[in-house]
Amino acid sequence: MAEQIEIKFPTIHPEPDIGANQQKDIVRWMNEYGSITPFQALRELGIMRLASRIGELRKYGYQIDTQYEEFTTRYNRKSRYARYVFTR
Repeated sequence: MAEQIEIKFPTIHPEPDIGANQQKDIVRWMNEYGSITPFQALRELGIMRLASRIGELRKYGYQIDTQYEEFTTRYNRKSRYARYVFTR
């Protein structure tokens, strides 16, 4: 009978060793809060181009998933925004 091996994934992702402060701030935020949206990135971290920074982190090997959340605007139109989360 084969022995079962349990694989455990880390819950804390290491900060990038690239010297880029915005990428490091994003990883810190996601480690602390689990996800980040463009609104949080702008308000809390001063990052205006979150999608670009996420793309760079993906190139460095971070596995980040995009989840879209819908909302209704003040003019009663449907819209959506991205929420980025680490994949396991």
